[in-house]
Amino acid sequence: MTTIYQHPDGHSIDFTDNSLTVVSSDGIAVSIPMGLHGLVALGSNLEATFTEGDCAEQAGHVIASNCLDAILAGYSQADAVIQLTKALTALQALDHSRATAGFAVALVSVIEQGLDAAGKGD
Repeated sequence: MTTIYQHPDGHSIDFTDNSLTVVSSDGIAVSIPMGLHGLVALGSNLEATFTEGDCAEQAGHVIASNCLDAILAGYSQADAVIQLTKALTALQALDHSRATAGFAVALVSVIEQGLDAAGKGD
């Protein structure tokens, strides 16, 4: 079995024995017969579905999420500054406005949760 996609919440897409299996985080699985040619066609169709902006936005979100994970795992303010600097440099390299949007979405969510926990949210 080859895992094609693994979501952090537990969903997955697997390929084995000419079958594509999608498994929900609850363990509910659905399989459809699919050979290698079908898998390649599916990949091409998925790739054509997303624009450069979609990909940039997702990449920006991943950069922010990885940065936040590293900051929360760090031990000092200096570690946090280093991680944020690395993330902002990676974000700048993407050079697409939607990358910034994806980055911001990840950060705003965590900031809102922090404010709520501190009793300073809405």
